[in-house]
Order: sequence, then structure tokens, then C-alpha cells
Amino acid sequence: MEPIKTLIGDLNGLVWGPPMLILILGTGFFLMVGLRAMPLVRLRYGFRMLWAGRREQGKGDITPFNALMTSRDHRYRQYRGRRHGDCYRRSGGAVLDVVHGVGGNGH
Repeated sequence: MEPIKTLIGDLNGLVWGPPMLILILGTGFFLMVGLRAMPLVRLRYGFRMLWAGRREQGKGDITPFNALMTSRDHRYRQYRGRRHGDCYRRSGGAVLDVVHGVGGNGH
């Protein structure tokens, strides 16, 4: 049991040690240069928006979370080359189709 603990400890030190620190800091530096320090320049604006809170929603407005999830879903489907309902049609109705409210065998 002791050799396994030693092996795991050595791997943990290697993975989360200086190489990982260099990769994390290097990625941050690369992104900061590529974005022309935009995260630092817009930091005050970001905090102002964060603490301002949300305005009252009118009819047809969606929450920022729903907007993010809609965008994420679109990107994912675009990446996977799928359109709405493709998964349901290919499976012969074995997958729940949330929009049309059917599942199982298509009924």
C-alpha cells in the first residue's frame, strides 16, 4: 500500500507542481496579451455591472443565464453538426423530445 501512496504522491507533485503553474500562468499571459489587457481595462465596468443588479424584466425578456444556455446549446449543436430534433429522429423516438413533449416510442 505504501508504494502506491508514494507513486500517487509523486504523480500529484508532478502534475500540480511547477509544470502546471507554468502552464496556467503562461496561458493567462498569452490571453492577456492577445486580448490587449482588456480584462484589466474593463475590470471596473465588470464590477459595476455585477453590483448593479438586474432590471425588471418585461414581456419577452430572458435572464442572462437563459441567454448563456441558449448560446451554449447553439454552439454545441453547431459543433456537433446537429439541428433541432435530429437526435430524436435518428433514435426512432427512443430519446425524450422536450420541445414536442414526446419520448419513448414516439407517442
